[in-house]
Amino acid sequence: MSLRKLIFLLILCVNSTHAQKDYGFYGSKFIVQTEGLINSPIFYNIVSIASGNINFKEENGKLTKSKDMFNYGYRLSLGYALKRNIAFLVELGQDFSNVYPEDYPIYYDFDSPRVTEHERLNTVSTSILPKFEFASSKSLLPMGLGHQVGFGIERTRVVDKDYRYTLDYYYLTDSSKVYSQSDSDLDPINFELIPKIKRYVLMYALSIRTPLTKHLLLNYGVRYSLRFGRAENQFIPTNYPDTKPIGNSGFTNDVIEKTARMRSLSIININVGLTYTF
Repeated sequence: MSLRKLIFLLILCVNSTHAQKDYGFYGSKFIVQTEGLINSPIFYNIVSIASGNINFKEENGKLTKSKDMFNYGYRLSLGYALKRNIAFLVELGQDFSNVYPEDYPIYYDFDSPRVTEHERLNTVSTSILPKFEFASSKSLLPMGLGHQVGFGIERTRVVDKDYRYTLDYYYLTDSSKVYSQSDSDLDPINFELIPKIKRYVLMYALSIRTPLTKHLLLNYGVRYSLRFGRAENQFIPTNYPDTKPIGNSGFTNDVIEKTARMRSLSIININVGLTYTF
């Protein structure tokens, strides 16, 4: 065997050994992923309608009946490909949703006003979720089809803003008028007393990444989330000294319960985004 052939075979063996040990998309193992999420609150709408709740939104200073058709959110994930088919990521995300408060919540004596309609409440959910991604033995993460499993924590807050609601009087007809928090203190919901609602999250996602360049991939898929926790520990005691002149903690607790229910029924999301590797 000539010296030239021997050198060629040595180089070929070195390259082959290096290729077997190397992994990651074009050798890039670090992952930065952003994605947007969208879902339709079908389950929550069904439960709310069955419970007799009506969704009102504000339009041009008036409250109109309207179904909440879509909620949305975003995710940012940082990760590392441990092997060709295993990666570890940490995900930070936020979801933006709506809650329907109780309809016709207040009935006082005949001379007192009552709240008959209330604008839906905005909520923001912030989550942090460590997760593992698994793929087939012949895969090269983060490219291709992967299965993600994660477990983390989520906190949801009800946004305190100038919500609209209507007031009328028992003896007067056609007396309903739209008020807001800035010009009336009759809203029975005390937003100052609503805590951030804590939930644990168990997540499974089916993710697909399609290369666009050597470092940029298009990612898309579907994810399923189960939320659980003891919401009753977050309720306000019924004897709590409420600061509202005519409100009480029962209506505020109703918002806490409905917010927890809304997040529990947010199960399926469709996502699309971009992944950068280096």
